[in-house]
Amino acid sequence: MKIEVNTNFINIILIVWSLSYVAPKDLKLIKVIYRTNIDDTSVFTSGDTKLLAAYVKNQLGLNDANIWTNEFASVNGNFYGERTPKEIAGELFIIELSLSNNSNIENISKYKQIQLSLMLENGQAMDIKMDFVSFYQSPSSHETSSGPCQGGLYPNDEKCVAYQYGPDPIQVIDCHLPKGAHVDLVVLMIHGGFWRSKLNRSLENAVANDLLGFNIVVCNLDYRSFGNDGGYPNTFYDVSNGTDLIRLIAQEQGFRSDRVIVVGHSAGGQLGGYLTGRFRLTPNQPGYSINPLRPIALVTQAGVNNMWDGCDQANVTGEGTVISFLGGNYTTYPERYVLSSLAASSNVTVKSMYPSQFLPLKVPIQAITGSADITVPVSQTITFAEQAKSAGDNCTEVIVEGEDHFVHLNVSSTAWEKTRAFILSFIP
Repeated sequence: MKIEVNTNFINIILIVWSLSYVAPKDLKLIKVIYRTNIDDTSVFTSGDTKLLAAYVKNQLGLNDANIWTNEFASVNGNFYGERTPKEIAGELFIIELSLSNNSNIENISKYKQIQLSLMLENGQAMDIKMDFVSFYQSPSSHETSSGPCQGGLYPNDEKCVAYQYGPDPIQVIDCHLPKGAHVDLVVLMIHGGFWRSKLNRSLENAVANDLLGFNIVVCNLDYRSFGNDGGYPNTFYDVSNGTDLIRLIAQEQGFRSDRVIVVGHSAGGQLGGYLTGRFRLTPNQPGYSINPLRPIALVTQAGVNNMWDGCDQANVTGEGTVISFLGGNYTTYPERYVLSSLAASSNVTVKSMYPSQFLPLKVPIQAITGSADITVPVSQTITFAEQAKSAGDNCTEVIVEGEDHFVHLNVSSTAWEKTRAFILSFIP
């Protein structure tokens, strides 16, 4: 058998793979993903894929690692038969390895390309080219272990369990379980604060407690913001990993993970829209997964739904928060605005160059704001709602007369009453 390794430079695509399970305490799991030149994997037996995984492991210098899983996966399954990028060709090969926690892992991104000739069990010689896509260390069980929520119990909590999805204390999702039998509905809350580190998930305490009173499971997600190693791309990785962890939480806590409504306020509305539209992402975008958790509905409360317009508005006001979050304006980093913006720019020229990647979202949407909101322009809600409806989405636009930016966090506000009614309509 002939194996040739070519480490010539190619562009590295950094993505994060959704977690399928959690490593034991004495082990750490790593996932390595390569794009291959193989279009038809039906000729590969399980023995062939195991042999290919062994080759990859050896080329990465991880001789002491054990192979847990190895598989081919179709990247095109993420697009539901539409908008499949022309550059996507060939199947992904995913290998998951376990190592002791004491093992040192080199930066394997230097292994940018592997070329080899593999003799299959059917006698066919297969020339395989593999381009490096991603290296990701899965959290160990002590990083995702159950623990009391930092803020303690809400009045309507039966219990609250905090799950870490990363090493930073802010990389956490709190799972609030209501008293009594819960309904088949989960609300994922994403706080705002203009992506700044000084604010956290405690902003959602009052409305989260209100939903618990209706026997709804509430997951309150936190993430790194700029000022705390966040911003582009880390915030996108964080909210993606935290959201996908809901599958594991659901298994442990006994609820369904296929009945999730995303509710995001302000900057959280932008992140909630991104999470709802992750099935639209391509492999070169942060947070991409072949099988992301798919919400059944979205509420964006005074959300920054149009990052293109947010950039222009920041240039006018001097606030610059959108620009700070994404690391620059859209003339410099248009791909970051494509990733982060639900709506396309209101500028016709810019819109023609960069249409919305996410629309239609294919789920019911409530886009709500207050007419007196001077923090996030009301146009952010109107523009998004118009584009969503034009794309075919079932989007309800709500402008609450006389209410401001922060009433969405007040359980006695008209805005929250309308959002609560929208959420309750999904209870089976």
